[in-house]
Amino acid sequence: MDMMDTLGLVAPGALTGAGAAAQERLRALAEQARTCSRQIHGAGEQAAEATRIEWESEAAQLFRAGMSRHGSQVVLARDQLEQAAVELELAGEQIRAHLEGLATALAAARDRLGQALHRETQRLLDGVQELAGDTVEAGRRALESVEVCGARAAAEALGGDPLAAGVRSALAQAGVR
Repeated sequence: MDMMDTLGLVAPGALTGAGAAAQERLRALAEQARTCSRQIHGAGEQAAEATRIEWESEAAQLFRAGMSRHGSQVVLARDQLEQAAVELELAGEQIRAHLEGLATALAAARDRLGQALHRETQRLLDGVQELAGDTVEAGRRALESVEVCGARAAAEALGGDPLAAGVRSALAQAGVR
């Protein structure tokens, strides 16, 4: 029964707790991703400010082109971090739901196992009771057989064949000699 207690009582709660913990951890990671996204967004704004330089030269044009590329990468990174945050939260919800489903299935399996054990125990108990009844009946018949055999032996000792003694007794009672 220890296994059933472990699987049936502890495991569903442990699975539910693990699902909630996983969801909470993934929410925290999603929040970290959003924080990074905000920081990257701030850095992107600073880079955009830097491209607004006033002087004109070939170096300034190269600088603006490089900063523009970095700005595009910043926007892409920010979008990817936002998407990652959404996916992390979704994964957390899915993990929690999946583990709760497993916990429910495990609890149902525990209940079915308990019912099956109860039915099997009852079947075995019924079989034992039937066997005990059969054994008592066989003992009673054996005792009667021993008593009959004893009576037969006593009749034979007193007068030979018990059947003949019975016939003689019946005839004597009927008044026939």
